[in-house]
Amino acid sequence: VETQLLPADTEVPPEKVSSVLVVPFTEDRKLVAVRNRRGWDLPGGHVEVTDHNLTTAARREAREEAQITMRHLVRS
Repeated sequence: VETQLLPADTEVPPEKVSSVLVVPFTEDRKLVAVRNRRGWDLPGGHVEVTDHNLTTAARREAREEAQITMRHLVRS
């Protein structure tokens, strides 16, 4: 498996992306993390066939794993 870091403004076709990671902050700038079996983690996971796009996948993962609804989403 090859890992490559791309500049934030790089356009990547959604079909080439298999997972999303969410770094959520509250309005008062506190990081939202989830405590699970492995310890502290950020919401994220695989893009599912039912996700319309990467934004939908990120919002779903945040809702499923951290029970939060995301208002503003910044892609990087």
